[in-house]
Amino acid sequence: MTVKGHMVLALLPIAAVMGPEALHHPVLLGAAAIGAVAPDIDEPGSYIGRRLPFLAYPLRWIGIKHRTLTHWLIFPLALLLFALPFRGEPWFPITIAFIYGVFMHDIGDMLTKRGIRGFFWPLFPKMTTRFLPRPFALHTGGWAEYLLVSILIVLTGLLLIGADMEGLLKIVKTAVVDMGRSFTEKGVALF
Repeated sequence: MTVKGHMVLALLPIAAVMGPEALHHPVLLGAAAIGAVAPDIDEPGSYIGRRLPFLAYPLRWIGIKHRTLTHWLIFPLALLLFALPFRGEPWFPITIAFIYGVFMHDIGDMLTKRGIRGFFWPLFPKMTTRFLPRPFALHTGGWAEYLLVSILIVLTGLLLIGADMEGLLKIVKTAVVDMGRSFTEKGVALF
């Protein structure tokens, strides 16, 4: 998944839960967005790897390959276990937002054809985990991903500004039904 896809996938659930209130917490939104790209630090050519080569290259040199350790479930769980003793600290919510972003990165990669091999390491080190059957999974940087990301960006924006989602869905439904009627009247079969 691309950088924009990872970021919007992390921000959409926050926008859905918090709505416009999320805009009052830019540091938490930023931490989630940074967390959403952080696992790709294992790839020096990635967005974050190019910005932090002093971290990306040593990971490569010690043998950590892309979509391995930093993409496995054990990574955000280890971060969480490390952070829990600091629950009372003022920076704790920021850390949790970052860890949430890391986890959402994995969700995004599981939508791709490649998925994540070893996500449940050490239990199932050779199993590839993806949410969609391979023929329906997204090709990273492909048209389907760009379409999905574009829709998610618009949806996230609407949620953040407090748009009336119920009203918006009624408008979309009406437009689709009207479009269907128009095609049917012209003799064009949609399905």
